[in-house]
Amino acid sequence: MSRALAVLIVSTGILLYLLNDVARAWVGHKTDFGTFYAAARAMRSGRDPYDAATLESFRDEEREYMSAKFGTRMAPGSEPLPYIYPPALALLLIPLTIAGYSAGLGLWFVLNHAFFIASVAILFRAFYGQADPAKTAVVAFVAGVFFPVQFDLDIGQANLLVLMVVSSAFLAEKRERPLLSGALVGLATAIKLTPGLLFLSHAVRGRWKGVAAGVAVVLVLQFAAAELVGWEKSLGWVGLLVHQADRPEIASSANQSLLGFIRRLCGESYSPIRGPGLVGWLWPTSVALLGAATLVALIVKRRSSALLQFSLLLAVALIVSPKSWIHHFVLLLPVYLMLFSECHIQIASVASFVLVGFEFVHFYPLLAKGWPVVLVSTLFIGTVLLYGVILGRLWKSTCR
Repeated sequence: MSRALAVLIVSTGILLYLLNDVARAWVGHKTDFGTFYAAARAMRSGRDPYDAATLESFRDEEREYMSAKFGTRMAPGSEPLPYIYPPALALLLIPLTIAGYSAGLGLWFVLNHAFFIASVAILFRAFYGQADPAKTAVVAFVAGVFFPVQFDLDIGQANLLVLMVVSSAFLAEKRERPLLSGALVGLATAIKLTPGLLFLSHAVRGRWKGVAAGVAVVLVLQFAAAELVGWEKSLGWVGLLVHQADRPEIASSANQSLLGFIRRLCGESYSPIRGPGLVGWLWPTSVALLGAATLVALIVKRRSSALLQFSLLLAVALIVSPKSWIHHFVLLLPVYLMLFSECHIQIASVASFVLVGFEFVHFYPLLAKGWPVVLVSTLFIGTVLLYGVILGRLWKSTCR
């Protein structure tokens, strides 16, 4: 690749980042951050962050901010988003509550960009080594165009923090440091549960010290939360998460997981995960088959690259999760950057990236009523394609 072309591609990636991830994302309503902030305030006060009434009582600063900036009045009792995550996230965000909502939101936006830039730098180091024009162009364009990042920033989510930790785990595996990798997986799991599947890679390879390090990190953060609010309140997320997994009021058209796809395919806007009807047996059967295929591949190829195993688990996690929103797919960035670091890039990998990462292929699900099923399932289809690519690579791989 010529230097001039590399400069053009890098400039395009940076421009897209500035336009989408900075300018457009800043004007978003940051609805998810409002919930995180209220949960952090509740925990700071020793109150239950999982209680709806408690969470509502701590949303006064958010209502004032929304009214001043957007002219949007959040009426008390207006069904705020519940806090359904482990307590570690609220615990880590307590410092943001000291200076007030507006300052906390601004700092969170800056921190999220720092998490994203750090993630890209870590992944570059893990997969590309020394910089050259071609490598820099690939990374800049892939990172700059990746739409789930903008969506995550727009709503003030925490997936970029998780991405930075998971990217660090990829680098630790690349450098053969399983203990550090396990601890990082534990930290990511303590914030959001999805990365916990990566422990399977450690387990099938017999790296139990890594698993133990990860579990220790989770327990330390759980103990810290329990010290603030008590054990019963700090464990409130367990029951709430089970309830949230099957909420009928959330439109399935916005769900980019296998369950959302099946519901659209069956023409059911909502059907219980467990119960009568086509969804009631088709989804758990599909999950069981995918889980079995993944586990068999991991066990049979347990001596293969941990990076391939991590990639397979991240892809299958987004497929089998009861709910996968657009912002969750930022966790696929390490997978794409790993695949695009190779000399021979598969067409299927590029097609998957276009379906997941390019904004122009998205028909925003909540506004796409009446469109064919496939057009509102681009992230799901792209992730299934990616899963197939990684699974094929894993089966063809040899021992390290």
